[in-house]
Amino acid sequence: MRCFIGCSVSPSDRAALAALIQARAGAGWRLIPPANYHVTLCFLGDQLPATLAALATRLRTEVPRRPGRGHALALAPFPTHAAPLLALELIPDTALLALHTAVARCVAATGITAAAAGFRPHITLARGAGEFRAAALELDLSFNELCMFQSIPTPDGPQYARLDSLALGTDGTSPERRGNC
Repeated sequence: MRCFIGCSVSPSDRAALAALIQARAGAGWRLIPPANYHVTLCFLGDQLPATLAALATRLRTEVPRRPGRGHALALAPFPTHAAPLLALELIPDTALLALHTAVARCVAATGITAAAAGFRPHITLARGAGEFRAAALELDLSFNELCMFQSIPTPDGPQYARLDSLALGTDGTSPERRGNC
């Protein structure tokens, strides 16, 4: 299974981002379904179910439970101006950075070799190429759920299925675990 670890986008933030991309993307862009909005923390590649189960156990016991935040300043092609993705690049807060670091440690401790690319948090909103209306943004997004996703290729682009998730507590209460890993 081709998988990654990321943070899902809250329903209210998904609605705001869907409205933003619909207003700003012109012809040539295929909009990402809002249910697929996420911030990738670590790409895992193809993994066996037993390896994913071991990673899920480690994540539940070793990651900080603080929700992360990201501040978006612009909607632009990502990772370069010629790229076929339109995304919000985020400035992460210390909690999101700590979550990324903890996830990377858990992945390595499980024996998974992850790509060593630098962490550039972003939310992909469209694929393709075309016109878009650029404008300065001031968006603050919250990330309250850590998820293990499976990437499933389809003719219309990848779909992401949650294999496991962990709520990141917002008020000091114990987060809940959901999933089947």
